[in-house]
Amino acid sequence: MTGLSRRLGDVSLPGRSQRWGFDAHTEGDPNATRKQDRRVSLARRRRAAAGRLAGDANGVSCSSYNKISRCLIVLMAAWWKYFDGVFAGKPMIGVVIPVHDEEKLLGDCLDAVRRAAMDPLLDAEPVEVVVVLDACADRSATIAIQHKAQIVSLHARCVGAARALGTSLALDNGARWIAFTDADTIVPPNWLSVQLDLYADATCGQVSIEDWSGYPSAVRGRYLRDYSIDTRHIHGANLGISAAAYRTAGGFAALKLGEDAALVSSLLARKADVRFAGPAHVSTSARCESTIEGGFAAMLRGHVAGIARKVHRRGGGRTARRIGRPTIWPDAANNGHSRCRNASRKAVICGLP
Repeated sequence: MTGLSRRLGDVSLPGRSQRWGFDAHTEGDPNATRKQDRRVSLARRRRAAAGRLAGDANGVSCSSYNKISRCLIVLMAAWWKYFDGVFAGKPMIGVVIPVHDEEKLLGDCLDAVRRAAMDPLLDAEPVEVVVVLDACADRSATIAIQHKAQIVSLHARCVGAARALGTSLALDNGARWIAFTDADTIVPPNWLSVQLDLYADATCGQVSIEDWSGYPSAVRGRYLRDYSIDTRHIHGANLGISAAAYRTAGGFAALKLGEDAALVSSLLARKADVRFAGPAHVSTSARCESTIEGGFAAMLRGHVAGIARKVHRRGGGRTARRIGRPTIWPDAANNGHSRCRNASRKAVICGLP
């Protein structure tokens, strides 16, 4: 029985000894169990030492590797946070142009803006042009893409909302200075550099009209006379503002008229440095029709109407000979344009130069 038990023990106990980590012949021996534990602990220490030796092959311990890894992770996170802000929002100049069906004039405007962006005085600072398409149904978007301008669209028919949307995009892209013009305007090559050289919070430049064809010369004289009286002109077609000042002023209000004047008034109320009548004049169109009532075109209509009233008071309309049909607004449709056209006809009929 003793031999059978021994043989049974030899057969059945090894599986249990493998599970519990002791030899079948030492079962119940406390000293043997402690020796087995010491052997296991020694084996673990040897494996750990072997790992350290492998790490020490280049003179660096595993713990040092862990420390270096943690430091690298921290440095990479800081690097990403810094350069993400630098490259994603790289300091640059933004130009915002609101557009509503301006396919005939937009191309020339964008060409002029690109020439201004190539001004050597800008020291190769990037210039990003943002064209805001407000309820456009023509080829304005195609023309903007061809000129490599960024486009953003809305359907508000509101110039204030359009300028605000374009400015928001420019600021998100890292613009430090935002210049504004209109699609029917040609800016000079030094337009941007002159604005920046003033070192002001905002600049309000003047506009000029180069082509007076179709107008009596008296309209040009009246415009120049009235325009020169006031030197604090505010035109969305020739406006520049720093990013900090724009945020401080609260941005453009969603106004269909006078959004530029409202922004400048907000700046002046906050004692901002606003410069008027800068040396860089932009050239705008003398068209009488416009989608904005009360804007620059309305001012020109007012000059023509004023001349017509002056001629009518003189009584020249009853005696003067008609010398030709005016060619300013042949397609005028609404009452305002018709009044402007009729006033121009009266001026021509009366022999006004």
